[in-house]
Amino acid sequence: MENGEVKNAILKTLAYRETFSYPMTFYQTYNLLISDQKVGHNQFKDCLLELLEARRVTFDGNYFHLGTLDIRERIRNEAFSESLMGSAKLAAQMLAKIPFIRLVCVTGAVSAGNAKENDDIDIMVVSSRGRLWLTRFLTVLLLKKKKMYRRDGDEKRKICPNIFIDEENLGWGGGSNIYTAHEIILAKPVFDRGGYYFKFLKANTWIKNHFANFVFGETPRIPARKPSAFMFYPVEKMLMLSQLLYMRRKKTTEVTTSKVIHFKRTDHTDAVIAAYYQRCKVLGI
Repeated sequence: MENGEVKNAILKTLAYRETFSYPMTFYQTYNLLISDQKVGHNQFKDCLLELLEARRVTFDGNYFHLGTLDIRERIRNEAFSESLMGSAKLAAQMLAKIPFIRLVCVTGAVSAGNAKENDDIDIMVVSSRGRLWLTRFLTVLLLKKKKMYRRDGDEKRKICPNIFIDEENLGWGGGSNIYTAHEIILAKPVFDRGGYYFKFLKANTWIKNHFANFVFGETPRIPARKPSAFMFYPVEKMLMLSQLLYMRRKKTTEVTTSKVIHFKRTDHTDAVIAAYYQRCKVLGI
């Protein structure tokens, strides 16, 4: 890539995170560089220095931004996120008792290190093959029993299991856009039964079209699993139908199939992408 293209990529990266009021460290800016081509470390560093000298980028307390952010907000939110992540890890230890759970990841503001003090905690759960709705049923049941489940009017620091994915359908069904790619990259595993986090990343390699510098770890070999006992199939079907019936009156934009459950009370995708494009337009890139 030419230096001008790398500089634009850096500005785009900072502009995108500015939509979340989030200044970035050197490592974050490099690893989450918005580019469809990989950029070398030395070229990136030289271009970033040139942007600093031209005062197009601001360096403030180890963080980079476009000159409009207050780093104190990031520092506060990072501390809140660490505290909430501790709660998520405790919940994951409990959910690990459910034998059908393969992976639990924290997503959203907490995984991004940008949560407010009393935010809820979004999690994504990967289930074993053909046990998606049974896994959701047991997950909600266990969280409710421990008074950790997020309810309307009781959101503070509670667990919101809003994405469930069957292990045979690990490709994220939210569209191959920069918003979804960003969410996947920032997801943080808090329980992994045998390398499913890297398997999840491997199923979503399209994110490299937006973040070419992002490094995938090696994918461990996961032995083929024997189908679960036949007796669970009617249970799975019954739980799927009963939960769908319960959700029917409240359902809006949720995705509910036999392979994926995705609750999207408020979909920020379009608003975030529009704000990002507007910032890029102002920057002339």
